[in-house]
Amino acid sequence: MAHEYTTWAFKQNLPTAMKFVLVALADRADHDGHCWPSARDIASMTGQTERSVYNQIDALIELGLITKKARRRSSGYKASNGYNLHIGISREAHDEPRSPETVSPERPSGERRSPENDDNSYLNDVHININPPSEALSEPSVEPSGKTRAKGFLREFEKEFWPICVRKVAKGSAEKAFVRVRQAGTELQTILDGMRRHAAAATVTEEQFIPHPATWLNQQRWKDEGKAAPEPEKPMDLTGQPAWKAEIASAHGEGALSWVLDAERDGETVVAPTKFKADWIRSRYQPQLLRHGIKHVEHRGNQ
Repeated sequence: MAHEYTTWAFKQNLPTAMKFVLVALADRADHDGHCWPSARDIASMTGQTERSVYNQIDALIELGLITKKARRRSSGYKASNGYNLHIGISREAHDEPRSPETVSPERPSGERRSPENDDNSYLNDVHININPPSEALSEPSVEPSGKTRAKGFLREFEKEFWPICVRKVAKGSAEKAFVRVRQAGTELQTILDGMRRHAAAATVTEEQFIPHPATWLNQQRWKDEGKAAPEPEKPMDLTGQPAWKAEIASAHGEGALSWVLDAERDGETVVAPTKFKADWIRSRYQPQLLRHGIKHVEHRGNQ
């Protein structure tokens, strides 16, 4: 755009619609005053119809401010007309150009225009789109902040949350749930602390009763009161116990020791104080008994 042509166009004493068309042509002119915009572009820039644009151009040609030259493409088809602006020509204030429009446009106040009151003082109230949409410069796209934040939340999920989850199932659903609760404002540390408490409590819970990570997030389970991780069981004190009793207790737990505590060994036989205990020991602990050479389990008396 050659700014001297635009300045020259604004200084012309012309009816408003005609001046807008001249300014639009000047805005598109090169340094030699040549331009070739389409009537559609000029109409879009000035807010007029294409028919009105053609009328204004004819009037500008009649005034000697521009000349028009038909153009054709190399294929032979008609192209948009070319225009040459004659910057040496000027319409002074004493000239009274007539608008090609049959009805003069009204001022914003409703007063009809005439050469006497046409001072163009209300031009500033009309906005001309100097740069048509076809040539508007595109701003570089900026990724929405919401997408950027979501990517950050997914990194948190992958690096910090997922590794400490108890049941690593339905990862896709867990990712979506994690992003939702983070976007809702829940602090990362709050979620991580809650999952650690949940993981500690889950060590004594059957797997089928442990919620999936997505369920845990959707139900806001981080708000549950934390349960302290169970203390590790103290090793049984098997000091002084015979090897066969110690093995039964190690294999079946501390409760098993109570069943054999008052039983005594006599060679290849274990003697229990009651028939019920003898039957229990025989049915439950036979593998351990056989490893220690015990083949029989009996009971004392008639109990």
